[in-house]
Amino acid sequence: MQHRVERATLFVETCRPALGHTVLEPPIRSERDHSLANRHQPEKEIQMSRGYFPRFGYSSLLLTLALSVPGVLSGVLLADPAAARAGLSSLPPDAKCSISAALGRDQRAYHAERQGETWRLDNARHGLRADFTAERVEVQSGAARFELRLTGFGRGTRVEATPEANANRIEYRRGGLTEWYANGPLGLEQGFTLDRPPARVTGEALLLALRLSGGVTATPDPQGDGVTFETHWGSTVLRYRGLVAWDAEGRALPAWWQVAGTEVRLRVDDHSARYPVVIDPFFQQAKLTASDAADRDRFGGDMAVSGDTIVVGAHGDGADGDNFYGEGSAYVFVKPPGGWGGALTESAKLTSSDAGDEEGFGDSVAVSGDTVVVVGQLLQQEPERAYVFVKPAGGWAGSLTETARFTSSSFFFTSVAVSGDTVVVGTATDDVAYLLVKPPGGWTGDLAESARLTASDGTEFGDSFGGSVAVSGDAVVVGTHGRGNNGSAYVFVKPPGGWAGALTESAKLIASDGGDPLADNFGQSVAVSGETVVVGALTLGFFGGFSGEGSAYVFVKPPGGWVGTLTESAKLTASDGRPFDRFGSSVSVSGDTVVAGNNRNQGLGVRVREAPRWLGRGAYRIRQAHRLGRGGR
Repeated sequence: MQHRVERATLFVETCRPALGHTVLEPPIRSERDHSLANRHQPEKEIQMSRGYFPRFGYSSLLLTLALSVPGVLSGVLLADPAAARAGLSSLPPDAKCSISAALGRDQRAYHAERQGETWRLDNARHGLRADFTAERVEVQSGAARFELRLTGFGRGTRVEATPEANANRIEYRRGGLTEWYANGPLGLEQGFTLDRPPARVTGEALLLALRLSGGVTATPDPQGDGVTFETHWGSTVLRYRGLVAWDAEGRALPAWWQVAGTEVRLRVDDHSARYPVVIDPFFQQAKLTASDAADRDRFGGDMAVSGDTIVVGAHGDGADGDNFYGEGSAYVFVKPPGGWGGALTESAKLTSSDAGDEEGFGDSVAVSGDTVVVVGQLLQQEPERAYVFVKPAGGWAGSLTETARFTSSSFFFTSVAVSGDTVVVGTATDDVAYLLVKPPGGWTGDLAESARLTASDGTEFGDSFGGSVAVSGDAVVVGTHGRGNNGSAYVFVKPPGGWAGALTESAKLIASDGGDPLADNFGQSVAVSGETVVVGALTLGFFGGFSGEGSAYVFVKPPGGWVGTLTESAKLTASDGRPFDRFGSSVSVSGDTVVAGNNRNQGLGVRVREAPRWLGRGAYRIRQAHRLGRGGR
């Protein structure tokens, strides 16, 4: 299983946040919402938590923290390696919190349970348990137990709490402040929603204070960019990092950490801010760094995960001057026996045996099991190469060069995917995708393509056939988003005789409403899992009345198989889409879940399939958890 993201940090995640400082007293009352009897009813769309911004007064503020333990990136979103390539590449880490909360609402295992006078949220997937009583909120992570309680927010008003339990969510209502916890497949999320800004005091920064207790201490990191929670015997439990803040207009606000004894403080200078204001810290489980890190390495430009293995690209490694690409490298991180805790350096560094200037090795990476594939963005006029690395008998360790490489006549590889013994490499400039099958003798030496995939209706320069690729089992999907800018996608099914020779598609996928010949960009992103294919349409046009919001199209394998020209089973759009949001710039699918992102407003949507197949040819508006990115939820 492989996940591809664009961050070099494995997070025990947090979502979009906000702030406060009021002295709190926590008298607790918990009530179960008996309307949950209807929670198993199928829904046409899933409403992800919007941070519960009440739309009154000054709007609201939101702080969210998420707690999780090993395996955060190997969760349920991309259970199929095919979903990885186009999957989470453009989804911010905080997006996963909202997905997790949405999915947790529909799964009884994540719901709150009454234990005498205590409400409990269990998260067996991540080894987490949280108990909620009138006196405390206690979190257990492995052998460590600790409390991280909000003790003050804003600038000093005393309020009381009224907690309630509803499905996978527990809330403490404290006047204008709601402290809430949401349980889901990706972890236990803690959040704070502040309805309106506290009264400003000249010269005083906004404060949110959290009290830590229970055998865990907080220590500021030497670089001043975070706080580490450790047990008394020095074992790292969690990290609190990545603090940024901005207001409703996207203006960055000065924000900083303070530790005073057992109190962790988040401070924000909001004197000129327009509310709502977002404060964004992260609970990290591990930070991945290169042992030889240097400026302009671009470490983390691409990232892929499969099981306990993480591969991080650094296409700028060795760059001279202002060059964007260097010789490049990739780093392999293996999950330690004790889990993804603390700061980690690589188990192995991968480079090409024939590295050259501005090769950009590491620009795209993929991993499946013990196989890693790396390509670059070669700026020299030389044939492009894809490099295959196989886990040595002694494990991923030291400096390694490829065990096999594939050299093409193309000059620009743009996408790569791997699933088991099958590798697919796309090149948008030559309108071809190369398919490699593991030879009988293994991934060694110089490789020849097993099959060359092209479109039967012909493509030409600028069509960008191969700009996106995905593979799952015997099915390969290739996107052609530049085909007259209307776009299409092609499904290739493994022939009875295997992947060999020059092959054309089994089926061509198009949008039933595709009509803008200049800018639909259908096929910008593709994903496949089993019998379901998802295709993103990046802009959905400039002309002909289209708004440029973007969309994602779901195709389900017909009873007769992937044959002929097919239109979508369902179309997904964002319910709060705006012009030029470019919803569908990235897509992912795993089983019954589709994730679609946009790269303009960092939007995110989740659609859960309610029946064995997507129903009808309906158009579904995805209600987003929030609009992610600068500007708030």
